Amino acid sequence: MINSKKVLRISLILVFTFSFLYLFRGNYLESFNREEIHREEYVEESQYGVVERVIDGDTAEIKVNGEVETFRFLGVDTPELHLENDPEDYRGITDEKCLSLWAEKATNYTKDRIEGEEVRLVYDSRRGRKGFYGRTLAYIEINDSDFTKELIDKGYARVYDRSEFIRKLDYLEAESIAYSEQIGLWKCS
Repeated sequence: MINSKKVLRISLILVFTFSFLYLFRGNYLESFNREEIHREEYVEESQYGVVERVIDGDTAEIKVNGEVETFRFLGVDTPELHLENDPEDYRGITDEKCLSLWAEKATNYTKDRIEGEEVRLVYDSRRGRKGFYGRTLAYIEINDSDFTKELIDKGYARVYDRSEFIRKLDYLEAESIAYSEQIGLWKCS
């Protein structure tokens, strides 16, 4: 007959072993993915424009070369102002009122930070220039700072994880920190 101390000891050894393997596998894959991204031929294309009008937290009309285009900020998604938010997109958050409040806050923050300002539009060769709705996709930088990531850092946005893009791992790390520290919209959970 097996005694209970022996079963407990074997169980603990198995738990620690599988935990170690899981963590090692995750770190290994993450470093591999980073190496692949940096090895890939990536030519950063960019241009400057002036933000004419902020539509919502992650979309703006920007004048580039005399033409106004609608830009969707690449890699992020702020809660919707006029549409229902999908709890699956926001780690299971079902409090629609709270998400709507953060949609307004994200829109106001984006207006305050970039409306009327010159921004650098950075295009991602991995993603392409046009999104599903025909909007131009770009990272938004202002004063040599990644404004798109700033939206994640401050809890105004989540990472739009349904597509691949060069800055995805950095953005996911930022979201993980904002989520764990309950910053911004993550207070809704």
